[in-house]
Amino acid sequence: VMEVVVSNVGAAIAIGAAPIKGSRTSIAADRIEYDLLEGTFAGGRNVISSNSGNGVYIFGSGTDENIVANNYIGTGKSKTEILGNTQHGVLIDGGNKNQIGSDGSSSGDSNTIAHNGGDGVYVQSGTQNRISRNSIYENAEIGIDLGQDGVSLNDVLDGDSGANQQQNYPTIEGVVHNLPFGTTTIHGRLNSVAEKPFKIELFSNDVSDPNWRLHGKTFLTATDISQTDVDGNGRFEVVVGNYVNNVTATATDENGNTSEFWSLGIDLDVDTNID
Repeated sequence: VMEVVVSNVGAAIAIGAAPIKGSRTSIAADRIEYDLLEGTFAGGRNVISSNSGNGVYIFGSGTDENIVANNYIGTGKSKTEILGNTQHGVLIDGGNKNQIGSDGSSSGDSNTIAHNGGDGVYVQSGTQNRISRNSIYENAEIGIDLGQDGVSLNDVLDGDSGANQQQNYPTIEGVVHNLPFGTTTIHGRLNSVAEKPFKIELFSNDVSDPNWRLHGKTFLTATDISQTDVDGNGRFEVVVGNYVNNVTATATDENGNTSEFWSLGIDLDVDTNID
């Protein structure tokens, strides 16, 4: 297992099928050099922005088990700068078992991926690529794209294959503000492989982002569907400790295949007064 931590400002990152650990290498003649290190980077987050092309490119058979964490991809350290890479924030083509952001247990390794000219994270091919607890917003296309088709259609019992096994995404069915307690109840459902566990991650978004239903800016919480039923159905309900709107969700299976983002069919939240 190799942890890839890039110590740079502004350079695009390419992780090839046989990366040279601990050495200094340039991507191409017209690109700034970058560090490819194994271990933990103690100097702070990296800025991977304003490149002509992809921000981070993981490619080639055998390019597996890399970690991309604690980066600003398409923005700067204040997260207000619009410094998008012209293509995707992160592109995975052929790699398996890679981790973009957290391992699913904490938010400390999350990336900010915004303002890129393509998708936030594009998994062109490869499986078991976990995309967890990142802040992904205001990219020109969608937040997470599995395969070269924009928003993928869910299929009953999730029997299709492809990038990240074309993991089905959840649907948010209700966002209820609990007044006067200052909390929000979110409930939804997932149809996927029967009798399997899934991790659901929930996010809120700014309504100013015209594409918010397909992004996830602010990680709210994670919850588990312990096991879908024989028809592949599972439901979830969580309460978060503030008022939130524009909620989206992803699902990740037990093997680390993360879905695209999805939300409600329409923008809906319900305010209820509770005595």
